Amino acid sequence: MTYYVSNSKVNDWRTCHKKFEFKHEEKIQKKKRSRPLKFGGIVHKMHEADAAGQDPFDKLAEINLKEYDLFESEREEYGNIVDDIRYIMRGYYAYYEDEPLILVPYKKRRAEHPFEVDIAKGITCKGTIDAVSRMKKKLWLTEHKNHKSFPSA
Repeated sequence: MTYYVSNSKVNDWRTCHKKFEFKHEEKIQKKKRSRPLKFGGIVHKMHEADAAGQDPFDKLAEINLKEYDLFESEREEYGNIVDDIRYIMRGYYAYYEDEPLILVPYKKRRAEHPFEVDIAKGITCKGTIDAVSRMKKKLWLTEHKNHKSFPSA
């Protein structure tokens, strides 16, 4: 039998053993996602659309239409999440406009590559790599993260 670990499992265990138990063993989930997780999920969907040759801002508009009622009812918690994402992602795509990240396909996909690595006998680490990118003749593992706060200098 193999036991699977992930970054979130390890972080939850280190933070609070009860949280780990509820989330990963009992499979109890929060009723709604926190703003950083919601924000990151939407940004990932935009990147996936872009990787597939679609307009990522069309994807954002589609998400906004589907979840408009949620965004309106949760405005106090989420803020104006769609406008915030639009503003940040315009800057992101403008930054890479002159030297774009070229997403390298793997198994017919350009984004969201699942992986597994055996780290000890009977223990396997599972995760997902956002993309493999080529820029300036080098290959990069591309990972997009958002956080509640940025580290200070």
